[in-house]
Amino acid sequence: MKAQNRNRRILLAIAVVVMLAAAPWGSAQAAPSFTDVKSSDWFYNDVMTLSGKEILGGYPDGTFGPGNPVTLGQFLAIATRLVAGSQIEPSGPGDHWAYGNYRAAVASGLISSMDFAGTARALDAAVAREDMAYILVNIAKANGETLSTLSGIENSIKDFATISASRRDAVLRAYSNGLLTGGSDKNFKPKNQLSRAEVAAVFCRVMNYTPRPAVQVEVQVPTGATPESVRALELVNAERSKRGFPALVMDAALVTVAKAKAEDMAINGYFAHESACYGSVGEMLCTFGVDWSYCAENLAVGQKTPEKVVDAWMGSPCHSEHALSVQFAKTGIATAKDSKGNIYWVQLFAF
Repeated sequence: MKAQNRNRRILLAIAVVVMLAAAPWGSAQAAPSFTDVKSSDWFYNDVMTLSGKEILGGYPDGTFGPGNPVTLGQFLAIATRLVAGSQIEPSGPGDHWAYGNYRAAVASGLISSMDFAGTARALDAAVAREDMAYILVNIAKANGETLSTLSGIENSIKDFATISASRRDAVLRAYSNGLLTGGSDKNFKPKNQLSRAEVAAVFCRVMNYTPRPAVQVEVQVPTGATPESVRALELVNAERSKRGFPALVMDAALVTVAKAKAEDMAINGYFAHESACYGSVGEMLCTFGVDWSYCAENLAVGQKTPEKVVDAWMGSPCHSEHALSVQFAKTGIATAKDSKGNIYWVQLFAF
């Protein structure tokens, strides 16, 4: 008990306000009230649930600080106490207070030491929302969950392309399984810091303390996209999902360029990446005002269905490399027919 009290004093001193549980998680305890948490707040039930379980507490002045940022060390302290308590060892003299939690997180697979440093500077830095998603998914896995990715879930994330490539899969899985919902503007804001109110919500969801929100997949068909191109993208994304890769998003600008390229080949009777009219793939993208750092193009001709063309692309090492690359987050697919009825397929990728 003395060690527990000492831990509590240390945590309060650094405003972590994460407490060790003095009773079983399921025991009934009266949750404290906070002067800055009202019953009308969206996070009220989550804060009351975690405070009642002594997982999160308030500040000495009686406030909870729902908008205050949460550091990586604080987030790992909660995470490891919930799913890796047996692996937590006391931090040594001179170590950061959360270093023991950091080591437990690494040992239990919640984080990788290659992605997260255990320095005082790193542990005291605000945790980014995309890193939070990565850790949440690993907490769910530690609890025995198998998190699948819903096809098209990326349509619910307007700023999906701004998520780091190494975090896209985790964000998609978190959204697909109700761990994350994003804001009212449908942006995830991956680089933004995490608040204490958000921490209460996501830990309640991942531990199933409160019901997870219903997951709805929005179907977005950009201007110019056809049912055939949408179906082709679904098939490509299914192949990506099998490999644990995040889904591609159909981009209106890339659809426009892909359509122009398909029509150019159909009208002028050629089949090549280089166009006499538009030049190379990169030059064509620039002509249409599409900014890019890296681009690629898959072509096909003669296949009558999306299933046939995707089978052909997946059977080609070069084409499948483009379609399955985790570097790409958006694509554009289009078709055009020549005078003989041959179908030209174009899939563009760019970031």
